Order: sequence, then C-alpha cells, then structure tokens
Amino acid sequence: MAKKSKVIELTEITVNYAKITIVGDTDLILHKMDAVNRQALIDKQKGKEKKKKQGEGINQWMQAITTLRWRDATKIDYQPEKWTEEEYYRLLEEDAPCISGFGLKKSIGQAVTRLGFETYSTNFNASVQVVEENIPITFAKCELHEKLIPAPKGSPMLTYINQFSGWGATFTIRYIENYYSFEQILNFIKYAGFSIGIGSGRPGKASSNYGTYHIENVEG
Repeated sequence: MAKKSKVIELTEITVNYAKITIVGDTDLILHKMDAVNRQALIDKQKGKEKKKKQGEGINQWMQAITTLRWRDATKIDYQPEKWTEEEYYRLLEEDAPCISGFGLKKSIGQAVTRLGFETYSTNFNASVQVVEENIPITFAKCELHEKLIPAPKGSPMLTYINQFSGWGATFTIRYIENYYSFEQILNFIKYAGFSIGIGSGRPGKASSNYGTYHIENVEG
C-alpha cells in the first residue's frame, strides 16, 4: 500500500530593511582589548606565554589606536611601527572609529528583557539583525584619557581610553515583520538608547552614564 505523502505548509515571512541614525546624548567611550594584551592572551593559550617586565606594553598611542575598531584599517593591530601620535590623528581624520554591530544588537536585546517587553530575548534575537559588523561613528571631538583599572593581581593598571563627544552613527537593521512591528522595534531601540547605552561606562555600571543616545532619523 502506497504511503500517503504529507503536505507541509511553510509560513511566509516578510523581511524588511531600515536605516536608523542615532545621536549621542552623553559622551561615548570605545575601548576593546589592546593589541599587546590580546597577543599575550593568544600566546598564553598556545603555551608561549612570556613574562612581562614592569610597565612593558603600556604605550599611549598603541592603546589609543588598537583599542578602537576602525572602518578601514583592519591590519593596524599588527603594525607596531604605526603606533604613533601622528598615525592616531591621521586615522581619526581619514578613517572612522566604529561601534560593534554585535554589541549594539546585544544592548537592544537587553532592553527588551530588562524593561519587561519580553521575559527572554529569544524572539528578538531570531527576528532582528544589525547588518553591519562595524558601524562607523561621526564625532565633534575625541579626547584621550588616562585611567587606572583593576588588575587581576597587584596594583591597578594604567590604560588610555578614547572618549567621543558630539557623536552619531547610522546602521541598518534587517527584521521579520511576523514577530514585531517596525514601531515596536523602534521602541526597543529608543529604550535601549536611554537606559542601556553602548560602549564602555554605560548606565547601570558603577556611577557612569556614557553611551546613551536617541533616534534622530529613520529610513525604511
């Protein structure tokens, strides 16, 4: 007897795109792991760990350059001869520091759960994507600040961080209409900008309030 075939009906999904421009309400601090410490971590994982001399690797311009994501200079981490003041200001003028697209989406997902829109961010993560891996920022001013941060052992470590004022960014979202309306997604972003922020020193961490923003323009 022939086996009956089963008809499977697939639910059609509607995928849309939109460009969203955000503008900072407070200064933005961008600071990822610098090139020297990142290489030391890789060496440790490979069993090639080298002992550091006291103060070794603390280089103002190395940290200023390599703790930023850049729009174009993807190999800058591996060119120590370019860790100079001149190169730093050239990059700020000719290239563009970037926000992490992954980090931005994660912060919006945190707003979805923390503010009670959803118990979990599963549906949001499945139905909304930030298209760009790195999102270039524009800014009016950048200042390099010294900061002491806690160390795993011993005295606090001196580090240099980039702080941007008058900043803004435009990014693209890709979303499925079946889960949330476009208005709902914009609300998630709006609340994330107010209460979660982006970058280092965001609201809810110690007494800092960096990286907050609002939506300036929407296309889509």
